[in-house]
Amino acid sequence: VCLFVCFGFMSFTPQQHQQYFKVGERDRDNSKKRLSKGKGLFDFVSAFAKKNEKMLRGAAIAILVCLGLVTLGKLVSGTGNNGSHSNMHKAPPLSHDSVSGMLSNNVPASTLILSEKCDANEDFLKAKTSVCPDKNTCCPTKDGLFGCCPSVSGSCCGDGKHCCAEGYKCNGDICVAEDPSKHPDMKWMTQFNLCSGPLPLERMEDVVNGTGFLYYSSMGNIYVGDPQLSMVVVVIHGAGRNADDYFCAAKEAASLQSSFPTNKVGVIAPWFTEPQDNPPQGVVYWNGKDPNGVWRSGQESEPSATESGETISSYSVLDMMLEILNDKEKYPNLALVTVVGHSSGGQTVQRYALSQHFNSKGSSASKSSTKSKTATLTATHFRYVVANPSSYCYLDARRWFNGTLELPSEEQEDNCPSYNLYEWGLDGNFPQYFVSGPSLKQLISSYKTKDVVYLLGGNDTCNPSLIPGCQSHGLEVTCSDMMEGEFRLQRGKNYFQFINTFYKGKATHEMLIVPNVGHYHSLMFESTNGLKAIFSKPPATKNKKHSKHGHEQQNP
Repeated sequence: VCLFVCFGFMSFTPQQHQQYFKVGERDRDNSKKRLSKGKGLFDFVSAFAKKNEKMLRGAAIAILVCLGLVTLGKLVSGTGNNGSHSNMHKAPPLSHDSVSGMLSNNVPASTLILSEKCDANEDFLKAKTSVCPDKNTCCPTKDGLFGCCPSVSGSCCGDGKHCCAEGYKCNGDICVAEDPSKHPDMKWMTQFNLCSGPLPLERMEDVVNGTGFLYYSSMGNIYVGDPQLSMVVVVIHGAGRNADDYFCAAKEAASLQSSFPTNKVGVIAPWFTEPQDNPPQGVVYWNGKDPNGVWRSGQESEPSATESGETISSYSVLDMMLEILNDKEKYPNLALVTVVGHSSGGQTVQRYALSQHFNSKGSSASKSSTKSKTATLTATHFRYVVANPSSYCYLDARRWFNGTLELPSEEQEDNCPSYNLYEWGLDGNFPQYFVSGPSLKQLISSYKTKDVVYLLGGNDTCNPSLIPGCQSHGLEVTCSDMMEGEFRLQRGKNYFQFINTFYKGKATHEMLIVPNVGHYHSLMFESTNGLKAIFSKPPATKNKKHSKHGHEQQNP
């Protein structure tokens, strides 16, 4: 309106302005007379337009100029990139209704792409739509598209490749806290790499009584197979069940590694849904009462998810996935499968690696006899990367006290009688999956020889009771957790030392520490040691020795 008035009056001279106001007064007086004489509104409008022809012509020009400026402003704001918050867009939430609609059509294991657009204007960048996970920040890239920053209100850096977490801003090649007092333990941090879509969602059919299971996949339907693949990452989300976010980060990590050709690496992200995720009909889901997820310990799915009330363990779903990947008819050249999880996902991977029923040497898939199976087929190696969990499952009742591995005192045990129950130990309270599997003796024996890597953030040291105001990202602090250590980094080091002591230095486990990184899955996966843990080629021989000590390398 302001532009309309300004441009309209700017088209007149001062003398015309005075004349306009005088004409306006006469028109108002005359209009009353005309209307009173019954000549009507039409005559009045016609007379006014004739007398004010120049003003109306100027107004028309002003409108055109105004529309042009608004359009230009939208174009500039949509593509600009100066590293400020004004250039970012919050990705819209996932459309579960649209997913439900596609799944309800009974299309078996079809690819479902959640097209969540970063740009809100469908006409602009119409052919260049970008897709980001829920609760990510969309950042402009140099090619006019958008990359995904794994933070709700992240700060986009000016290079179009990186961003900073909420509460931090880009400063050179690092992120610095906007208010250092709010980040007492991490006044600066490493920048995130932007990941990108698409985010194809698939469905495993009939995991239990005709009910399916959702997972993100860069390799399409895993039942089909792919003879070109050399390596697959199975990435497990944390308590937030943000499988799309973990999938995006794992894809970006796959593009950074150099162990395998990028086009020969597949990424899968299982999605252990809960009722609050509004899962579509015909998909299993788990009880949502535990904020950390009952699925992480191998618990059964909700009976209400199936017509018969049958359930399935989250670990049984992982067994099924690995069985499929271990089928040499479908994946004849697959050399490595890495199951990696962070936070609650790290707890999932550690306990699953210990208790799993799947046996890469004895699975039905690997035993199937066909003419295509020959001695030249690549043997698939399975690795388990445990990143920054809040707790671990100990193999006996001892814990570290003042540098000594010993049983807790009677007073300590009285104060925490559940410290060695499952999930923290093996003194009982097991889910059905444990009960129906191999004996504890067999599980402990096989865990010794598995390829397990403990990936720890060097800055994952927050415990608000020790560092007031620090961001712990949900550090669990029950007495059972605290008996393993005061914060995640300490707990991981303690557990790795326990493993070496328990197995007398003969376990094929390894610990890697990522310097300058706290509790962020993207930074963990994409670091130098993260890429090594996930993607390094499997050992050439079974007798290859693994390090007993953690390795520290600089994070890129």
